[in-house]
Amino acid sequence: MKTLKTLAIIIGLLGIMTNLYSQSGKVVIVLKQPPPLRFNMEDMWKITLHNSSQQTYRVQLRGVATEQKEGFIADAVTGTFTLPPGVKVVTAADVKPIKVNQTNPKYEDVVKNVGTVPSGSYDICVYAIDAETGIELASDCIFTEVLNLSQVELLSPENRSSIKGEKWDEDWDMDLSKKYKSLSDSSKQDWDYDDDYRIRNSSSGSILLFSWLPPTPISAGQRVTYRLKIAQIYGMQSPFDAIQSNPLYYSISNLMTTIYQYPIAARPLSGGSYAWQVEAFVNGVLISSSEVWQISAGKETSPVTNLEKLKFMKKYWALGDGYDNSMGSGTQTGKKPLMFAFNSKLYGETANRSGTGSDKEPQFGYWEIDPSISLYGLPFSAPLLFSSENSGSRQNINTLNLSLDAQVIKDFVMEKVEREKDKLLEKGNKEFSSLTDKQKDKLEANAKSKVTSKLHPMLKIMSSFRSLGIGTSYPDYTPLTVRGVPLTGVNVEL
Repeated sequence: MKTLKTLAIIIGLLGIMTNLYSQSGKVVIVLKQPPPLRFNMEDMWKITLHNSSQQTYRVQLRGVATEQKEGFIADAVTGTFTLPPGVKVVTAADVKPIKVNQTNPKYEDVVKNVGTVPSGSYDICVYAIDAETGIELASDCIFTEVLNLSQVELLSPENRSSIKGEKWDEDWDMDLSKKYKSLSDSSKQDWDYDDDYRIRNSSSGSILLFSWLPPTPISAGQRVTYRLKIAQIYGMQSPFDAIQSNPLYYSISNLMTTIYQYPIAARPLSGGSYAWQVEAFVNGVLISSSEVWQISAGKETSPVTNLEKLKFMKKYWALGDGYDNSMGSGTQTGKKPLMFAFNSKLYGETANRSGTGSDKEPQFGYWEIDPSISLYGLPFSAPLLFSSENSGSRQNINTLNLSLDAQVIKDFVMEKVEREKDKLLEKGNKEFSSLTDKQKDKLEANAKSKVTSKLHPMLKIMSSFRSLGIGTSYPDYTPLTVRGVPLTGVNVEL
């Protein structure tokens, strides 16, 4: 009898094990390899599930991360979702909510607040669990290395600096001779003519050096190389947009040092503004990019300036007339409702080959139009840019924008405030320099109040905008949000 009971128990256990094996064998989990040298906690849930059975499961995922030196790092589970027969790519909606069960105290703040892990070598394992029975249906593990480095820091040429295109001239040579003659005998012995030559040559643009700081920390044995990218800026483009959208004016890869002299054989940097950026690679993998800086070289075609736009407003709102009309209030009869001015530039190039290190085509063309419009006394800009160098692999170069010149309106109002301050000082027979700080603030407030009370309602409304436009715009909300990125649509900033 005991033998029969024992045999029945063994058969039952074998049946259960067979059932478990059949269940686990019918579900396969494939964990996607994260990007090289990077890992974020959301990468743990980028998986594909294969259910080869005809059964639908309620599944919960469990992820465990361990580091080779530190050991256990984190243990987290997802919400429950349905796994039907077939192939299922897990989405963010499937895994919510995610609960972190346990973390290494040393890594807790980084994992929970930043959502990533420090540099190291990690084993990542994910388990698919039957939510009803608690049985493990499938699992998969991957190994990945993480390297967190600081951003590449640009040094020179400085952001928004100008590169002069002057060459060595005789006047400078004469200046050096005068400098030498003015030195004492002991100073003449220490003076190095070549040093002054290099200083002059470098500042003139004959020698253009790009330099930057490397990302840190770099471990021994890791090969770090750099790529320098330069793109010409067209129209109203931001430096960031130029790097992303335009064919590179010049680029060079596999640089081993953090200083590079712009080659004479490359296209000369002249007659415009340029954006430059440096990328750092570790063992051939992009790991860090710098900010995008802007430099200018040579003289550009001047757009319609704010001063010219201000003249349009003065013509319409009669700033030079009597006091009442100068406030921009009342009916502006006899004024032109539409006034405009514009600059246009059409240029291109044709050659039998591209320049050294350049992605630009041998033949290309650009057309820039920069109109300034005054519509019922309100200044608008409508810059247009058309290019033959558009590519499906880059952002669109062509831009069209219609926007309110809010700064011109503010300048117009502030000019009225300054005039009103002068009148108040004249009325009180006082000099501005003799006022205390408190009196100056009161004078400013009184002048603004008086101007605002007589200002046309339309100008009051429009002067409250920082930016108002439609089309391609480059919003600059805060340093920590969207900045310099081209957006298409309506842009409103107050």
